[in-house]
Amino acid sequence: PVPTSTGTGRLALSPNRRRVSVVFFVERSLVPRLSGVRNCYLSCRMADEAGRPRTRSRTASVRADTSSVGKPGAGAARTKSRKQNHPLIVLDKQLSRAIYIGEKKADGGNTWHRTVLMLLELSGHGVPWFTFTILAFLYVSPHRKEFHFVIVNLIVGLLLDLAVVGLLKALVRRPRPDYNADDMFATVSVDKFSFPSGHTTRASFAATFYAHFAANNPESSELAYILPSANNPSSAWWAFVAMIVWASAVAISRIMLGRHHVLDVTAGLLSGYLQFVLLFNVFWMSPDAASSLRAMIPW
Repeated sequence: PVPTSTGTGRLALSPNRRRVSVVFFVERSLVPRLSGVRNCYLSCRMADEAGRPRTRSRTASVRADTSSVGKPGAGAARTKSRKQNHPLIVLDKQLSRAIYIGEKKADGGNTWHRTVLMLLELSGHGVPWFTFTILAFLYVSPHRKEFHFVIVNLIVGLLLDLAVVGLLKALVRRPRPDYNADDMFATVSVDKFSFPSGHTTRASFAATFYAHFAANNPESSELAYILPSANNPSSAWWAFVAMIVWASAVAISRIMLGRHHVLDVTAGLLSGYLQFVLLFNVFWMSPDAASSLRAMIPW
């Protein structure tokens, strides 16, 4: 049959042509798809009967990949899977696992090297850092202006570190290594996440904080209140080297103990330095302001 004009410039198909189009669609498009699904079902059934692992055809794979479209959380799950399989993340996990030496004994006890690693962990923990700095702030004479200048800025920096690390962990939500032993000291909810390493961030900040005084005020009595021999320039630089060695040891111990991945520790080192830069340029308190703050406390 010859197509007829609709009067609008378009050609209208006759009923016979429309029936032919429907038949063509069913034979060329729908039937092969149904056949592919049927063949996949039969092959999986035969594999189950023979005890062999199933093999999925291309049609079945496509159907499985698209079956979750429209389901709540399906897009986020696929994105998370792609991130976990990123080559950089895979390399990070492999390198971290190769450095890990924190296995416990067969009876559940700690080996000597795990004990050393846990002591390094405790040295970078926030609880002793806040405890000693706050006690020093409260119980040292308020007339020592230079001392309180150092301590107050250190406390502000520790609070800044706590806020930044907590925020980053809550946003990134990267899980800790699956071989990490759940025996950390005084943890909170966000500590179940891995990125960045809070111990490394704190150690990096503390080393940078001390380096500021060692480099700019090597003979200042301010440092004498941090380390007794710091009023000697040579001793101050040796103490600075010791702080760098300690911060590096804390950083590598986080990987060796299985608490963090390499990228977590790298981000922690960079974050600690940037936190000091932010503290010095935005939140830095002068000696007079720190002394006035201490004078507000009656004891």
